[in-house]
Amino acid sequence: MAQAAPTPVEHEGHAPSGLLLPRRETDTSTDMDITPMIDITFLLLIFFLVATAMDPQRAIELPEAHYGDGVNPDEAAIITLGYEEGQEAAIFLGNGKDPQLRVQGPWRQVRQQILQYLEQQLASGEKTTVLIKAERGVNEGIVYRIEQLVGESGYSTLYQAVMETD
Repeated sequence: MAQAAPTPVEHEGHAPSGLLLPRRETDTSTDMDITPMIDITFLLLIFFLVATAMDPQRAIELPEAHYGDGVNPDEAAIITLGYEEGQEAAIFLGNGKDPQLRVQGPWRQVRQQILQYLEQQLASGEKTTVLIKAERGVNEGIVYRIEQLVGESGYSTLYQAVMETD
């Protein structure tokens, strides 16, 4: 019996005419391309930054103190922040709400007066710390700005007064 001649079969690496073609290299790497995940992460970040409503005027209720160290007011430069309806705070450079200690005006002027006060207190050598006393209802944004000014003035220790509980 005569056998039929084999016909060229199309296989990977073979041409229909029976000629051999070079084999294609297959990608055997197990590295994962994380570029799309990074893109999605940044898109989500941008979405939440744009969609989140920031309310800097919103005040928080601070908890009462259950423990802590006392601060000697004679060794501290004191800044008192009083609550006033419709305003961030009334700022007094000293202990209490004495009208003679109050600073007013545009923030640039107030900022300069606070820095001068802190520098004078630091130069005296008697005031080694800063104590911020803020009434309930004072916006935390102004407290934060005062804290930044304390950092700029050269003091290394800052305290915030809170209400003590028994």
